[in-house]
Amino acid sequence: MYSSTASKQQCWQSVEIDGNRVSITFSAPAVPSDTLVVDNVALRTSETSLLRTFEGAVRVKIIRNEIQESSGHAYVSFDSIEAAKSACNAMQGAKMDGNKLYIQFDAHPIEPSDILYVSNISSRTSETSLLGAFEGAVDVRIWKSNNGTFLGFATILFDTIEAANSAYKTMNGVEMDGKKLDVQFARDPQKEKVYMKNRQGKKWE
Repeated sequence: MYSSTASKQQCWQSVEIDGNRVSITFSAPAVPSDTLVVDNVALRTSETSLLRTFEGAVRVKIIRNEIQESSGHAYVSFDSIEAAKSACNAMQGAKMDGNKLYIQFDAHPIEPSDILYVSNISSRTSETSLLGAFEGAVDVRIWKSNNGTFLGFATILFDTIEAANSAYKTMNGVEMDGKKLDVQFARDPQKEKVYMKNRQGKKWE
């Protein structure tokens, strides 16, 4: 649960008193960053519409499940902390596609790593073509559902963080097979490596 102001984050703790479970709500100072976490995002809200609505935003990522349905949470990144603060103040509690938005600063902003997520991929794009387009890439996995349905995103491993960072700067927003690529760093690269090692092999160690 979050407050209606950008400066405070509502937190809660469950404790037991005389055998009864009680929830205690308290306010904690928010730590500004250049990325906002936006909750209660409507299912029909797109990354494009969020990017257009949040003034100054440079990247948007809606968190989706295995079948690409929105989880109702999104990360909106800016080129500065000040731009993120301004957008947080302007959009906190605003309604979008019928849902009231709850916004906080990301406590764990994404750091550069040797793994990139690439979304908005064309169904015509292959793992081979991605491997060739992303300089320094050593392995690519285009994701499909359990029944083989194309999901439109891929995970790409690089030989170094520097190579991944260079590819991110070069390829984010580039059009490939008629679709503009959305490139992001993995939020939890170590967890991703363990997950991918079981599916792709030793390259992901």
